[in-house]
Amino acid sequence: MTADSSFHKAEKFKSSARYKDALLLFKRAKRAYEKDNIVEGRLRCLMSIGDIYRMTGKFELAEKNYSEAVKISSKIKDKTTAADAAVGLGLSARGLGRWKEALKI
Repeated sequence: MTADSSFHKAEKFKSSARYKDALLLFKRAKRAYEKDNIVEGRLRCLMSIGDIYRMTGKFELAEKNYSEAVKISSKIKDKTTAADAAVGLGLSARGLGRWKEALKI
C-alpha cells in the first residue's frame, strides 16, 4: 500500500469514527512520506493524527503533532496549515484546562 493510498483509506476511517484504524494508517503513511521526503504528505498526516488525538481526548499527543505541524508549515510557508495547526494547539490546551494559554495561541 502506498503512502497516498494509506492516507486516503485513513481519511475514510476517520470520517466513519474508526479512529484506531485511521491512526494506524496515518502513522504508516507518515513514515512512508518521511522515507520519500514528501513534506506536504507528512504535514497532512501530522494534522490528521493531531485531530484524532484531540477528538479522543489525548490532548498531550495532539499538542505534540500540532506543534510539529506548526514548525513544518511555517518552514514551507504554508500559512493556512500553520493557522489550522495553531487552532488545534489552542483547542488541545483548552482541553487540558490551560484556557489562558489557549487564548494566547
